[in-house]
Amino acid sequence: MSTDPKAQRWLAVSAHFDQLIDLSPAAQEIALAEIAREDPALATEVRAMLVADARTLGVLEQREEVLAPVAAEATPEFGPCWKVQRLLGRGGMGEVWLAERHQGDVVQTAAVKLLKRGMDSEALLQRFLQERRILARLNHPAIATLLDAGITADGRPFLAMDYICGEPLTTYARRVGLSLEARLQLMAAIARVVDYAHRQLIVHRDLKPSNVLVDDEGQPHLLDFGIAKVLGDDTDELVVTATGVRVLSPAYAAPEQVRGEDVGVAADVYGLGVLLYELCVGRLPHRRSGRMELLAQEITGERPTRPSLAAAELEQLGELPPLCERLGWSRRLRGDLDTLILKAIHPEAERRYGSAAMLAEDIGHYLAGRPIRARRDSRAYRLRKFVSRHRLGVLAASVAVTGLLVGLGLAVWQGERAIKSAREAEQA
Repeated sequence: MSTDPKAQRWLAVSAHFDQLIDLSPAAQEIALAEIAREDPALATEVRAMLVADARTLGVLEQREEVLAPVAAEATPEFGPCWKVQRLLGRGGMGEVWLAERHQGDVVQTAAVKLLKRGMDSEALLQRFLQERRILARLNHPAIATLLDAGITADGRPFLAMDYICGEPLTTYARRVGLSLEARLQLMAAIARVVDYAHRQLIVHRDLKPSNVLVDDEGQPHLLDFGIAKVLGDDTDELVVTATGVRVLSPAYAAPEQVRGEDVGVAADVYGLGVLLYELCVGRLPHRRSGRMELLAQEITGERPTRPSLAAAELEQLGELPPLCERLGWSRRLRGDLDTLILKAIHPEAERRYGSAAMLAEDIGHYLAGRPIRARRDSRAYRLRKFVSRHRLGVLAASVAVTGLLVGLGLAVWQGERAIKSAREAEQA
């Protein structure tokens, strides 16, 4: 076992994380209080991991039904312009409130992100300010606009963003019963939004279903740039404390993130690939039950199961929706989609798609029946794609050629019979 203090600390945080992750929020708070009595810093790090994990409440994920009633005196004030409506969500380090602002005849509805009391460490305050700077750089209809920012009366920073009424990506897909083609189109749209952020030199670093909300019109929206970074900013470190424990969502984090290496757009391509895998298969590419398993996987270099095989396993277990089974979901994933998805989540960053735009483009190629770039090119492969793309035309041409050959054969046969008959007549 490693004697490195940071490695030892990582193991301690991970062990507590694995014990607490499946507990209810109330039980987690009790356990964290017990840890804090012995080691307050350790409790803070464990809490940060719980907040970051995909299975906990996303900071903007709307889950009012699990929230405890909020006392009137606990309602924050965001200045005279904003009227607080209700609490939308609560995580380990922050809260999100629904608020309205009247400007003449215009009413703006905002989701206001607020740090919890006691979570105003220097590192977290810097992350909050970084998120504010990043949101100010982004101007895209699929990214919540920063409307306001400031400090509450009790000294806590807040960010007011456009309120997005929607559902997490995977929840929406299940509820609506999206077809495979619709899921692919949705992922291509998300990849294009991420590519826009990349072109503004912003890497999201936390792509997961709760950070992609889909509205009633089926349009995706990218949320929560809380751990995003500016490309080329060497001073940006994704750490919670001096122990070096990094905040990330284990199920969606790229291998280089887990190893604590500097990350670029390839990490977001990986996150998109995991979302695509989950959206198409119904489960994650790796069965990560905890951080220890995640670390072991990174050390051994375990490769994820092919999407078609994973879907086939779910079919055998009866865990796929009936509609998916009737449509032969696993069979449709076999081939190009297997190749496309596995390229996006390749363990080696340089072997993934070079950009989110290239991933979106290849999804478009697949949907149009054209050859995908992830597949090794060959004449036979291109011919198969051409035939599948132009089935009616190829069928009509085949019928025409067959008719021509039959007609030619019949003419030859008739000619031979005529010659034979003429010879027989001469001999007679």
